[in-house]
Amino acid sequence: MYLPKVIQKFIHFLGDDFIKSKVYLNKKQTCEFLGIDNNTLDKWIRVYNFPVIKIDGIVRFNIEDINDFMNTFKKL
Repeated sequence: MYLPKVIQKFIHFLGDDFIKSKVYLNKKQTCEFLGIDNNTLDKWIRVYNFPVIKIDGIVRFNIEDINDFMNTFKKL
């Protein structure tokens, strides 16, 4: 599976075991994962329908959904 370079660097930094053990990330982890700030993530959610899971005020992001979202913007 192809992963964007920022995700590859993140996986290398934290190790494969971290990514395999984490299916859902909170906002802070998602921002770190993507190398963006909180305002950018909020904009992506609002403008680009970035995939988010909200349950009773708790916000989580699925790693596979993040990868799929990022791949939609990949240029070959």
